[in-house]
Amino acid sequence: ILAVDLVIANLTELNPNVMDELAIRHCQGKPIVCLAQHGTKLPFDISDERTIFYSDDMAQVPELVDQLKIAARRAMEIQDPDNPVLRVSKARVMRESVKTEPAEYLIDQMQKLTATVEHLAATVDRRHSLSMLAKVQSKLDVARVLWDTMPSGEVYVTEPVMPARVFGNDDTPSTVQGS
Repeated sequence: ILAVDLVIANLTELNPNVMDELAIRHCQGKPIVCLAQHGTKLPFDISDERTIFYSDDMAQVPELVDQLKIAARRAMEIQDPDNPVLRVSKARVMRESVKTEPAEYLIDQMQKLTATVEHLAATVDRRHSLSMLAKVQSKLDVARVLWDTMPSGEVYVTEPVMPARVFGNDDTPSTVQGS
């Protein structure tokens, strides 16, 4: 249990020895693939873990083999393991590292999260604006070519040109109207 690269744990009968071995792997943060027969009621502390449920039916074996291969590959690729034991351990470390009252810490974290979301929203808005500006510029280029080639000088616009927000080097928005 301690030295192998991967453990496949069958939780079907909720055998205490299997649960102990699962806990050992959880403490080490080493790869595990859990499986259980359909109808197995998993204990609350591992019920949210990824578990492959299977039917005790030979016709389902090829599907189970495929699922096990995928799960084993994914388990071996995980760089930052997550399981009930590690979550409790990380929460304890976080609680100990908080120098202020928990409420103050949470408010600070929420403010940081809000700032990050606002920054991401501005980035998405800027990309959308630049995309919109590029479309408008493309339509204006086509209109200029048509204008130059039309003898009467009349141009019919089939769709309105929408104003687009443009950001300069200082990220200050300004409105550019298509002409």
